[in-house]
Amino acid sequence: MPIGLIYNFKDFRTTFLHHFASSHHYQKTSVNLFALKQGPKEALRAYIMHFNQVAMSIPSVSFDMLVNAFTQGLIKGEFFRSLIWKPLKDFDHMLKRATEYIINVEEAQAARRKGALPESAVASERRPPSSHQPPKGPRAGGAQ
Repeated sequence: MPIGLIYNFKDFRTTFLHHFASSHHYQKTSVNLFALKQGPKEALRAYIMHFNQVAMSIPSVSFDMLVNAFTQGLIKGEFFRSLIWKPLKDFDHMLKRATEYIINVEEAQAARRKGALPESAVASERRPPSSHQPPKGPRAGGAQ
Protein backbone atom coordinates (compact mmCIF):
# COMPACT_ATOMS: atom_id res chain seq x y z
CA MET A 1 0.00 0.00 0.00
CA PRO A 2 1.47 3.38 -0.94
CA ILE A 3 2.04 5.71 1.98
CA GLY A 4 -0.77 8.19 2.54
CA LEU A 5 -3.47 6.24 0.70
CA ILE A 6 -6.34 4.67 2.60
CA TYR A 7 -8.73 2.44 0.68
CA ASN A 8 -10.85 0.96 3.44
CA PHE A 9 -11.48 1.02 7.19
CA LYS A 10 -8.84 -1.64 7.88
CA ASP A 11 -6.17 0.58 6.28
CA PHE A 12 -7.47 3.56 8.23
CA ARG A 13 -7.37 1.60 11.53
CA THR A 14 -3.81 0.35 10.93
CA THR A 15 -2.54 3.79 9.97
CA PHE A 16 -4.27 5.42 12.92
CA LEU A 17 -2.87 2.92 15.45
CA HIS A 18 0.67 3.20 14.08
CA HIS A 19 0.51 6.96 14.22
CA PHE A 20 -0.77 7.26 17.80
CA ALA A 21 0.83 4.20 19.42
CA SER A 22 3.87 6.18 20.56
CA SER A 23 1.76 8.67 22.50
CA HIS A 24 0.21 5.98 24.70
CA HIS A 25 1.13 6.47 28.38
CA TYR A 26 2.06 3.24 30.07
CA GLN A 27 1.51 2.85 33.78
CA LYS A 28 4.75 2.51 35.69
CA THR A 29 5.40 -0.59 37.77
CA SER A 30 7.94 -1.69 40.33
CA VAL A 31 10.20 -2.66 37.43
CA ASN A 32 10.67 1.07 36.80
CA LEU A 33 11.85 1.50 40.41
CA PHE A 34 14.38 -1.31 40.19
CA ALA A 35 15.70 0.17 36.94
CA LEU A 36 16.67 3.42 38.72
CA LYS A 37 20.36 3.67 39.56
CA GLN A 38 22.26 6.46 41.28
CA GLY A 39 24.80 7.92 38.88
CA PRO A 40 28.50 7.74 39.79
CA LYS A 41 28.61 11.50 40.43
CA GLU A 42 24.94 11.96 41.32
CA ALA A 43 24.37 13.42 44.77
CA LEU A 44 22.30 11.39 47.21
CA ARG A 45 19.78 14.24 47.46
CA ALA A 46 19.23 14.21 43.66
CA TYR A 47 18.85 10.42 43.62
CA ILE A 48 16.25 10.58 46.41
CA MET A 49 14.26 13.25 44.56
CA HIS A 50 14.29 11.26 41.31
CA PHE A 51 13.42 8.02 43.10
CA ASN A 52 10.50 9.66 44.93
CA GLN A 53 9.11 11.09 41.68
CA VAL A 54 9.02 7.65 40.10
CA ALA A 55 7.73 5.98 43.28
CA MET A 56 4.82 8.41 43.53
CA SER A 57 3.75 7.56 39.97
CA ILE A 58 3.32 3.87 40.86
CA PRO A 59 -0.13 3.24 42.32
CA SER A 60 0.45 0.13 44.41
CA VAL A 61 3.93 -0.45 45.70
CA SER A 62 4.80 -1.74 49.16
CA PHE A 63 7.20 -0.01 51.52
CA ASP A 64 9.43 -3.11 51.50
CA MET A 65 9.68 -2.90 47.73
CA LEU A 66 10.53 0.81 47.94
CA VAL A 67 13.35 0.12 50.41
CA ASN A 68 14.72 -2.75 48.32
CA ALA A 69 14.60 -0.82 45.05
CA PHE A 70 16.15 2.29 46.62
CA THR A 71 18.98 0.32 48.24
CA GLN A 72 19.66 -1.65 45.06
CA GLY A 73 20.01 1.56 43.08
CA LEU A 74 22.52 3.21 45.43
CA ILE A 75 26.18 3.44 44.56
CA LYS A 76 28.38 1.35 46.84
CA GLY A 77 29.54 4.06 49.21
CA GLU A 78 29.50 5.02 52.85
CA PHE A 79 25.72 5.52 53.04
CA PHE A 80 25.07 2.19 51.31
CA ARG A 81 27.34 0.41 53.81
CA SER A 82 25.56 2.08 56.74
CA LEU A 83 22.23 0.73 55.46
CA ILE A 84 23.64 -2.78 55.35
CA TRP A 85 25.11 -2.63 58.86
CA LYS A 86 21.97 -1.14 60.43
CA PRO A 87 18.90 -2.61 58.71
CA LEU A 88 15.99 -0.31 57.98
CA LYS A 89 12.59 -0.47 59.63
CA ASP A 90 10.66 1.03 56.72
CA PHE A 91 10.86 3.54 53.88
CA ASP A 92 10.25 6.56 56.13
CA HIS A 93 13.10 5.43 58.40
CA MET A 94 15.34 5.12 55.37
CA LEU A 95 14.47 8.66 54.20
CA LYS A 96 15.18 9.99 57.70
CA ARG A 97 18.60 8.31 57.75
CA ALA A 98 19.37 9.60 54.27
CA THR A 99 18.46 13.14 55.31
CA GLU A 100 20.66 12.89 58.42
CA TYR A 101 23.52 11.57 56.29
CA ILE A 102 23.13 14.42 53.79
CA ILE A 103 23.11 17.03 56.57
CA ASN A 104 26.21 15.50 58.20
CA VAL A 105 28.10 15.39 54.91
CA GLU A 106 27.13 18.99 54.05
CA GLU A 107 28.21 20.18 57.53
CA ALA A 108 31.54 18.36 57.22
CA GLN A 109 32.14 19.87 53.79
CA ALA A 110 31.27 23.36 55.08
CA ALA A 111 33.62 22.92 58.05
CA ARG A 112 36.38 21.74 55.76
CA ARG A 113 35.88 24.78 53.51
CA LYS A 114 35.95 27.13 56.52
CA GLY A 115 38.98 25.54 58.16
CA ALA A 116 41.12 25.26 55.06
CA LEU A 117 42.78 28.31 53.59
CA PRO A 118 42.54 28.76 49.85
CA GLU A 119 45.56 27.30 48.05
CA SER A 120 46.63 30.74 46.80
CA ALA A 121 46.75 32.09 50.39
CA VAL A 122 48.84 29.14 51.59
CA ALA A 123 51.27 29.50 48.68
CA SER A 124 51.67 33.24 49.23
CA GLU A 125 52.52 32.66 52.90
CA ARG A 126 55.41 30.36 51.93
CA ARG A 127 56.88 32.66 49.26
CA PRO A 128 58.63 35.89 50.05
CA PRO A 129 57.05 38.92 48.42
CA SER A 130 58.32 39.70 44.93
CA SER A 131 59.95 42.96 46.16
CA HIS A 132 62.03 41.08 48.72
CA GLN A 133 65.75 41.89 48.58
CA PRO A 134 68.41 39.74 50.22
CA PRO A 135 69.95 41.41 53.28
CA LYS A 136 73.02 43.59 52.75
CA GLY A 137 75.78 44.39 55.17
CA PRO A 138 78.73 42.80 56.91
CA ARG A 139 76.87 39.70 58.16
CA ALA A 140 75.03 39.06 54.89
CA GLY A 141 77.95 37.32 53.22
CA GLY A 142 78.61 35.03 56.15
CA ALA A 143 82.29 36.18 56.50
CA GLN A 144 83.38 38.35 59.41
